[in-house]
Amino acid sequence: MTQSCAPATVEETLTTVAALCRERAATYRLLGRFFIAELDADFLAQLKSMRLPAATGNELVDEGYRRIARYLGAFWDYSFTEPAVDFTRTFVGHGNEGHSAAYPTESVYTSEKHLTMQDSRDEVMAFYRTWGLERAEGYAENEDHITVELEFMAALAERTAERLATGDDEGAAALLAAQRAFLAEHLLRWANVFARGIRVFSKTDLYQGTGYLLEGFLEEDRQFLNDIVSDEDEEA
Repeated sequence: MTQSCAPATVEETLTTVAALCRERAATYRLLGRFFIAELDADFLAQLKSMRLPAATGNELVDEGYRRIARYLGAFWDYSFTEPAVDFTRTFVGHGNEGHSAAYPTESVYTSEKHLTMQDSRDEVMAFYRTWGLERAEGYAENEDHITVELEFMAALAERTAERLATGDDEGAAALLAAQRAFLAEHLLRWANVFARGIRVFSKTDLYQGTGYLLEGFLEEDRQFLNDIVSDEDEEA
């Protein structure tokens, strides 16, 4: 005789969603770190201390983690010079060709002339200000740099978990709706092309892996937010 599992209570469901939001924030920040600077000793130690999942059910995510883990496992055969060279090759390129690298800035992909500091920068700034977030003083990257956009999603995911912990369901719903809108109106308009560009230009499993991981994770997060956010929440 088997026992049926009781359905989760509302409180248990909200606790689960809060935990998922914290995990989402951590993944967004992990991805953002790859694109802002070369691998260094601190980031290497962080990566080596993590238990990278082996099977998530998403082929792109799994391939990404598999390649990153393979690179980390063999890192002692290399030096920090190799990932530094690959970082420059992948994200900077020659600097004077329109398609010589996977440029980590939204405007390059969404503006007619493929230039930085275009309309998308103003649009993401409007999102940031609506939610009381500003680029940190002294931060050199444009507001529509991939790492800044990923950090915005991480910050809103963390706030969502905090609202759920205090019983502010309406506040959490508004934050989730903002994340779904930002993902649809910005990150998903260009980050998949960027991720595929990484896989074209990079030579190491480290950055090849991040290309797979970014594309797969954003697709997973799109599905999560579409499942949890109603159209009425987004219109509110």
